[in-house]
Amino acid sequence: MKRSFRTAGLALVVAVLAVPAGNAQEVAPTGTRDAVQAAQESPAEVQADVGPVIVPEPSEEAMRYYRSGNLLWIVNAVWGLLIPALFLFTGF
Repeated sequence: MKRSFRTAGLALVVAVLAVPAGNAQEVAPTGTRDAVQAAQESPAEVQADVGPVIVPEPSEEAMRYYRSGNLLWIVNAVWGLLIPALFLFTGF
């Protein structure tokens, strides 16, 4: 068993050392000319081109869903503390 682990470890070391570290080439992005230009732009230029994102007003149904999720999170947190406290303080 030890011999197979040594053999596997040796094979892993040889495989890692066999990969040339300094010969990595940069691969140009594929796609349209716009993708190449976007890759060459700085983050400030990209931010200037994008502009603000318009976010729609939430509907009443979305707000109910959001509030019920918060309520369920609170109930879960209280329940998660209540059960261990019950065991701790009652000695059950």
